[in-house]
Amino acid sequence: MRYNQIVRAKEGTARHIQDVNEIKIPDLWHTAALIQAQAEGQAERPLSADDAEMVLEVWALAHDLLTHIRRVCVEPNTD
Repeated sequence: MRYNQIVRAKEGTARHIQDVNEIKIPDLWHTAALIQAQAEGQAERPLSADDAEMVLEVWALAHDLLTHIRRVCVEPNTD
């Protein structure tokens, strides 16, 4: 069970368990390119609310996955 589910927002008010098959990773390719262009002073458009939401979701997912990996790595083998 612990390998096909992760706890999202473990310490937060939105804590929930999510099946790994349900995880959706936002496509940040264009957002990352836009951020780089802005850093270089060459952006064609400002960041949108959707861009910011995708970046925050990827950050939260990465944090939740790392927390899960650390927990699984220290638990005794239960196979």
